[in-house]
Amino acid sequence: VKHVPTAEELLERAKLKKVAAIKAHDTSSAVNSFYYGDVEYWLDRDTRVSVRSTAEIMKEMGRETMTLWLGDVNVTLTPAEVLHMLAVLEVYALECYNTTAKHISTVNALATIEEVEAYDYRTGYPEIVRF
Repeated sequence: VKHVPTAEELLERAKLKKVAAIKAHDTSSAVNSFYYGDVEYWLDRDTRVSVRSTAEIMKEMGRETMTLWLGDVNVTLTPAEVLHMLAVLEVYALECYNTTAKHISTVNALATIEEVEAYDYRTGYPEIVRF
């Protein structure tokens, strides 16, 4: 006997599919990116933490400049400039995280498949940072 999904099961499948799309959007360059000049980059959380530590050490040691690698490009900045850049990116990343979490919560609270399918999760994200 073939199982016919209940309305609740169909709604749950629709929610799971939409949440998966939200999570994919959250990890895409539509969210995880910033511009330095006209080129798009991203520094993941581990890299941001590591570079922040290095910039703090360089600043403490009195270094006037340091190299920041953005992909295959190296940029020479002051430790203070790097720390500012990382602070801006950390706030941006937190705002994106909060937006994604809100979208997931909203989808999970929807009552119909039509509402789930119509829900636009691409809205509400902060504007991509430009340096």
